[in-house]
Formats: sequence, structure tokens, C-alpha cells
Amino acid sequence: MKVRTQLSRYEEAFDGVGQAFVVTNSERSSMMCPRFWALEYVQNVKTTDRAQALSYGVIVHRLLELILKDVQITDKLPSVERLIQFHRSQTPRIIAEEAENGSIDQDATMTNIERSFEGWRPLWAKLLETWKIKAVELDLIAPILRGKAGPYVPQVPIIKIVQPDGSSYSRPARLGELHKSLDDEAQLTLSDEELELLKTASSCAIGLEEIPMFIAGRVDVLLVSRSNPKELAILDHKTTGSLWKYTKSAPYDVQLPTYAYLIEHGTSRGVKYAQDGEKVTKVIYDLLHSSLPDLPQPLKSGKFSSRTSCPSWLFIQALDHNGADRGEYEEKIEDLRLCDTKYFDMIHREIYPSDVDRIGSELYGVAKNMIRARNSIAHSDPSDPHGLDQSAPRAPHQCVLWGSCKFSTNCLDNNSTRVIIEERPKLFWASEPETNNQHGGNQ
Repeated sequence: MKVRTQLSRYEEAFDGVGQAFVVTNSERSSMMCPRFWALEYVQNVKTTDRAQALSYGVIVHRLLELILKDVQITDKLPSVERLIQFHRSQTPRIIAEEAENGSIDQDATMTNIERSFEGWRPLWAKLLETWKIKAVELDLIAPILRGKAGPYVPQVPIIKIVQPDGSSYSRPARLGELHKSLDDEAQLTLSDEELELLKTASSCAIGLEEIPMFIAGRVDVLLVSRSNPKELAILDHKTTGSLWKYTKSAPYDVQLPTYAYLIEHGTSRGVKYAQDGEKVTKVIYDLLHSSLPDLPQPLKSGKFSSRTSCPSWLFIQALDHNGADRGEYEEKIEDLRLCDTKYFDMIHREIYPSDVDRIGSELYGVAKNMIRARNSIAHSDPSDPHGLDQSAPRAPHQCVLWGSCKFSTNCLDNNSTRVIIEERPKLFWASEPETNNQHGGNQ
């Protein structure tokens, strides 16, 4: 029986893997608050529309993907004028598609992106002097290892629905679904699709199954050194309203070092990615401001204020738009150029083999904690109103720090997960009966 792993956004990377319990860096990060992790990755709780700031980041990512795939082919960065033309032709379609996930101010989005190219392009022009694009939006998957002992294969609590033809559907168990015993029927929390499968099922198994654990990730851009083809760099786009946040946190970041682990230990579509001693030696954070200031306006005198604060290129655009003499403001333009990195910047960080080894060890530790937490949640008493509190307590550091959380309504009201609308599981496994041809026989 051939089992295929299904995980939203990453399916194409799983060729040849079979049944795998796959986690992502986003899931790892979410465990900072056990309650957030449980609602998002165990209970699959459906939330309201995506925030506009997040939608902007997705739109920019999708546009940059199109631009950089062309640069990968041509090895040439388009001019600002061509970038703006491409943006005007492609971004409205992207906005329309993303608008299904939440409200988007199209005019503000189009304007902000168009004003961004003057600040974004020079950084990339300099980067491409020493690096060449090897891949864009690269999906990878790698086994989580127990050091030299090999792959980590824990017992995972699952629900398995088997059809009369032998095909099956499985997913990780949710709150209390393994409470009574591994043999007794438990109160299941099923989606509409699962209820339909259960109508024709020959059996529904509830229990533990040994499944190898993997880490998956998507690399925004993989670069190769122009002077040494064995030397690779990982670049990740970060849209933000405050670049200093990433500047300060870059030394502590584990996302891009985890991608280095994926490059060196992982596969893409069933093929080992790193070949002939290729190593990741650098990670780069491509920081893009999500909300540029408006073009400055002249005073009543027709002059521009010496207190103007904006990127230098926007100030130059304002001068040109109002017919002002650039030469009169040369000193002001130079002062503003010193602040351009507040709006666009690239943070470079060296990566060493010891960093990648450390990530491997930490992933094993994180995986053990995840499975331990999943077992606790799955075996908790579903009739106990505090079952989830005991298995996944709140750790509200992030929501206190930032003043927001996608689960704030559910969490603050302590809503029972039994009455919360749940989405289709992020991770599940499906199998189909093998045909005679798959066995090599003839009908």
C-alpha cells in the first residue's frame, strides 16, 4: 500500500518519502505558546480573515518570486522602470487572488510596492555582483535525526479510516480522541470530509503508529557564489514595518539555519539537493519596509523643509515632481541616504558546519516535545473543561508584547474546542490500493 503525505503548501517536496510526520519552522516557532500551537496545529481551529499586513507580505513575496525567477534565467536585474511596468501588469491579479483571504487596500498596496523598487533594487544589484540565483521558492524535506542513531520514529497518536477497497485516510489525533483506550471508540472531532469518509468505511482505528518525523521548509532564494560553486547562501524576504526588529534578532534566528540543514540533509521531489560537497556558508535577510511615507510636499514658499524625513529616492521624486533644483538640496539628499537602510536593507550572517549540526540536535529535541504534547492532548479527558489547559497552557508573552493574536477571541473566552469550527487538518496521510501494474504484473 502506497501512503502519501499531504501537508498544505509542501506536497510536491514529498515524492519518495511515503508516510512522514512533517513539521515546519512555523510550527516550531508557534510552540513558544503551547495554547497557540495546540489550536493551530492539533485542533486546526478556523480563524477570521488574514490581517492586511500579512496579506501585503504575501503579495510582495509572490511578486518577487516572479521577478527573481526571470533574473535566475537571464542573470540580469531589470531596471526600475521595467520593474514598475511588470508590477503594474502582474500585481493586480495577485491582489485579487489574495483578497479572498482578507481585506486589502489595493491602491495603497500598489503605490507602496511601486515606490519600493528604488530602494530594493540597489541592494540586489550589489548582491548579484558576487552571488547568482540557483533556485527560487525551493521546497525541501529532511529527516529529523537522533544524532548517529538515525531517523527519529516516534509513536504518533492517529485516527485511521479504512475503506472497503483497502484505501485509507489518517490524521494526527485531536483533543481527547484517545482518552478511553486504544481499543475503545472515542468521541471523534471530524471534519465534513471525514464524516463522508466514515459513512462508507470498513473500519476506523484509533491508536498509536510509528511514523518517521521530517522537517519541511520553503527557501525564498538559494544563491551560489560566482567565485566558488560549492558555496551557497540562503536569502529570505521579510516585509515589516520595523526593520530594526530583524536587525536585532538576526543572530538568534533559527529559521534560516534550519533551511541550511534542509539544503544539506534534505531532498526536493525525491532527489537529494546538496551535491558534491555543496555547503551553505551564509544566510541573508532581505528586509523590505511595508509602509513607506508619502512623498513630501513643498512649503507655501515652494521650498522643501529641512526637517523632511523620508527615503532619499522619494525626496528626489518629490523634487522632480515639483520642478525643484536637485542641486539646491544635495546636502539634504546625502543626509537622507544615511537613513535609507531604515526602509530597505540586507543583513548578512555567516553560517558554519557547527551551526547546522546544532540545528539538527535542536530539531530532535523539538520533535520529542511535540510528540509528547500531542500524546498528552490526545489522551486527555474530553469531558474535562480544563483538559486543554493542562496539556497546552497559555504562555502569553507574544500577545502581550505585540497586543494581538489570531486566537485571542477563542483563548480569552476559553471556548470549548468542541464548539469551535475546525478546518481540514494541515497534515494527513492517504493511501490507495496498489494495482497489478504497480506490482509489475499484467492483467
